[in-house]
This record gives sequence, C-alpha cells and structure tokens, in this order.
Amino acid sequence: MRTLRFTALLVACSLAAACGKGPAEAALKAADQALEAARPEIEKYVPGEFTALSAAAKAAHDKFDQGDYKAALAAAQELPAKVQAAAAAATAKKESLTQTWSALQGSVPGMVEAFKNRVTQLVSMKKLPKGMDATKLGAAKNELDAITQAWDEASTAFQAGNLSQAVDKANAVTTRVVAAMESVGLSVNAPARK
Repeated sequence: MRTLRFTALLVACSLAAACGKGPAEAALKAADQALEAARPEIEKYVPGEFTALSAAAKAAHDKFDQGDYKAALAAAQELPAKVQAAAAAATAKKESLTQTWSALQGSVPGMVEAFKNRVTQLVSMKKLPKGMDATKLGAAKNELDAITQAWDEASTAFQAGNLSQAVDKANAVTTRVVAAMESVGLSVNAPARK
C-alpha cells in the first residue's frame, strides 16, 4: 500500500512539474522568439495571419499570467508550427507578387512608350486626325505625365521592397495606360493581372 501511495505521489509530482511554470515559461519564450524572427515577412505579406498569431501568443501569455500553466504550455507549443505555416504563406505570396511585378515590368513600360510616341506624333501634326482635337490632345499629354509619374512610383515601391504596393500601383498604371492609348486611337492587349 505504501509503495502504491509513493508511486501515485511521484506521478502527481511529475505531472505538476510537466505542467508547471518552468516548462510553460520556456515554451512561451520559444514561441515568442519564433514569431519575432518571422515577423517582418509575415507582417508584410500575410498581415492577417500575423494578427492572428499575435493574438494567440497574447492568449497564451494571459493563461500563464493567470497561473494556468498547463493551458499556457499547450497554447505555446502550438505556436511555432503555426508561425512556420504563416512564414511559408508569406514566402509564397512574396514569390507570386515578384512574378506579377516581372510580368508588369515586361509589358507596361512598352505600353507607356507606345502612348508617348503616339502623343508626340499627334503633337507634330499640322492637322489632327478625325476624332482628335486640341482639348483631347492636351488631356492625353497631361495623362502621359501622370502615367509616367505613377509608373515611377510603382518602380520606387518595388525597389524599396514594398511588393504589394508596387503591384497595386503597376496594375493601376496598366488600367490608365490602356484607356489612354485607346483615347489616342491605339489598340492594346493589356497584360493579365493577378
């Protein structure tokens, strides 16, 4: 009987140690380090997932602060795998944005150049073609300046590493340049957007 009680006491002590403050604290620290290491990419490319991970980490810390070490340990142990999955999603998003940017960079400058050449050609004409007048030509020249500036902003965003912003701006430029080209009598096949 004494041996049975002693064994039960040992099991109870080992369970308390396993669910105690120390292991929970260590697991929380490891989870925090994993999240902080992956933070820049996750926050930039999948911000919703970063928000969810931050909330989960806070909940685990709250359980720890309330003395529920077992729940804190369980929550903290789940976090590194979730961080890893979010980091993989961020990498995939970054690659997708990079591919989209490359496609846009391969087509948009040529479209802008074609529009610019057409505007230059129209400016040099003594008599404008049917459907084109000085007001429309003036609007086209203004739009050329605006489009050129917008493309420069997209390129600057890309160079600064703001891929989402660069792609958004480049897509907006695509829409504008297609409309602008059509306004001066040029037909164009716009690149597919993602």
